[in-house]
Amino acid sequence: MNSAEFEKLVHRALKELPPWVQKIIDEENLVVCVREEPGPEVVEEHGKNIFGLFVGLPYGSRRGTYPFPARIEIYRQAFLKHVQPEKMPERVRRTVIHEIAHFMGMDENQVRKKGY
Repeated sequence: MNSAEFEKLVHRALKELPPWVQKIIDEENLVVCVREEPGPEVVEEHGKNIFGLFVGLPYGSRRGTYPFPARIEIYRQAFLKHVQPEKMPERVRRTVIHEIAHFMGMDENQVRKKGY
Protein backbone atom coordinates (compact mmCIF):
# COMPACT_ATOMS: atom_id res chain seq x y z
CA MET A 1 0.00 0.00 0.00
CA ASN A 2 1.48 3.32 -1.04
CA SER A 3 1.49 6.51 1.05
CA ALA A 4 -1.50 8.10 -0.70
CA GLU A 5 -3.68 5.01 -0.21
CA PHE A 6 -2.70 4.80 3.45
CA GLU A 7 -3.47 8.48 4.02
CA LYS A 8 -6.91 7.95 2.48
CA LEU A 9 -7.59 5.28 5.10
CA VAL A 10 -6.64 7.70 7.88
CA HIS A 11 -8.83 10.47 6.41
CA ARG A 12 -11.74 8.05 5.98
CA ALA A 13 -11.45 7.04 9.64
CA LEU A 14 -11.56 10.70 10.67
CA LYS A 15 -14.63 11.37 8.49
CA GLU A 16 -16.44 8.43 10.10
CA LEU A 17 -16.16 9.95 13.59
CA PRO A 18 -19.35 11.37 15.07
CA PRO A 19 -20.00 15.02 14.06
CA TRP A 20 -19.58 16.27 17.65
CA VAL A 21 -16.06 14.73 17.77
CA GLN A 22 -15.19 16.21 14.37
CA LYS A 23 -16.31 19.62 15.65
CA ILE A 24 -14.00 19.38 18.68
CA ILE A 25 -11.11 18.27 16.46
CA ASP A 26 -11.66 21.31 14.23
CA GLU A 27 -12.11 23.77 17.10
CA GLU A 28 -9.01 22.52 18.88
CA ASN A 29 -6.93 22.41 15.68
CA LEU A 30 -5.90 18.82 16.32
CA VAL A 31 -3.27 17.84 13.78
CA VAL A 32 -3.43 14.27 12.46
CA CYS A 33 -0.41 13.30 10.39
CA VAL A 34 0.94 10.17 8.79
CA ARG A 35 4.62 9.49 9.31
CA GLU A 36 6.60 6.64 7.84
CA GLU A 37 8.16 5.67 11.18
CA PRO A 38 8.37 7.08 14.69
CA GLY A 39 11.36 9.21 15.63
CA PRO A 40 14.09 7.90 17.94
CA GLU A 41 12.56 9.48 21.05
CA VAL A 42 9.24 7.74 20.39
CA VAL A 43 10.96 4.40 19.71
CA GLU A 44 12.93 4.75 22.94
CA GLU A 45 9.78 5.28 24.99
CA HIS A 46 7.22 3.14 23.13
CA GLY A 47 9.14 0.70 20.93
CA LYS A 48 9.52 0.58 17.17
CA ASN A 49 6.26 -1.26 16.44
CA ILE A 50 3.95 1.51 17.62
CA PHE A 51 1.00 2.21 15.29
CA GLY A 52 0.08 5.68 16.52
CA LEU A 53 0.72 8.27 19.20
CA PHE A 54 -1.15 11.19 20.72
CA VAL A 55 1.12 14.11 21.63
CA GLY A 56 -0.02 17.12 23.62
CA LEU A 57 -2.52 18.08 26.25
CA PRO A 58 -5.88 16.29 26.12
CA TYR A 59 -9.03 18.18 25.24
CA GLY A 60 -10.45 20.02 28.22
CA SER A 61 -7.19 20.07 30.19
CA ARG A 62 -5.75 23.24 28.66
CA ARG A 63 -5.98 26.44 30.63
CA GLY A 64 -5.44 29.76 28.90
CA THR A 65 -3.50 29.84 25.67
CA TYR A 66 -1.33 26.89 24.76
CA PRO A 67 1.23 27.52 22.02
CA PHE A 68 1.35 24.02 20.55
CA PRO A 69 -1.56 22.20 18.95
CA ALA A 70 -2.15 18.63 20.03
CA ARG A 71 -1.35 16.08 17.35
CA ILE A 72 -1.79 12.46 16.44
CA GLU A 73 0.90 10.65 14.52
CA ILE A 74 0.07 7.46 12.61
CA TYR A 75 3.09 5.34 11.58
CA ARG A 76 2.60 3.69 8.19
CA GLN A 77 5.55 1.27 8.28
CA ALA A 78 4.28 -0.45 11.45
CA PHE A 79 1.01 -1.22 9.66
CA LEU A 80 2.79 -2.49 6.56
CA LYS A 81 4.96 -4.81 8.67
CA HIS A 82 2.27 -6.16 11.00
CA VAL A 83 -1.15 -5.92 9.36
CA GLN A 84 -2.48 -8.04 6.50
CA PRO A 85 -3.67 -5.90 3.57
CA GLU A 86 -7.31 -6.99 3.87
CA LYS A 87 -7.34 -6.00 7.55
CA MET A 88 -5.65 -2.64 6.98
CA PRO A 89 -8.78 -0.42 6.83
CA GLU A 90 -10.18 -1.73 10.11
CA ARG A 91 -6.82 -1.60 11.91
CA VAL A 92 -6.21 1.98 10.77
CA ARG A 93 -9.73 2.93 11.89
CA ARG A 94 -9.19 1.37 15.31
CA THR A 95 -5.85 3.11 15.72
CA VAL A 96 -7.28 6.51 14.80
CA ILE A 97 -10.14 6.01 17.27
CA HIS A 98 -7.64 4.86 19.94
CA GLU A 99 -5.57 8.02 19.56
CA ILE A 100 -8.65 10.28 19.38
CA ALA A 101 -9.75 8.73 22.68
CA HIS A 102 -6.42 9.79 24.22
CA PHE A 103 -6.98 13.28 22.81
CA MET A 104 -10.40 13.29 24.48
CA GLY A 105 -8.74 12.52 27.82
CA MET A 106 -8.97 8.75 28.20
CA ASP A 107 -5.99 6.86 29.58
CA GLU A 108 -4.71 3.59 28.11
CA ASN A 109 -6.82 1.38 30.39
CA GLN A 110 -10.01 3.27 29.56
CA VAL A 111 -9.30 3.09 25.84
CA ARG A 112 -8.58 -0.65 25.97
CA LYS A 113 -11.78 -1.30 27.96
CA LYS A 114 -13.68 0.32 25.08
CA GLY A 115 -12.06 -2.15 22.70
CA TYR A 116 -9.57 0.13 21.01
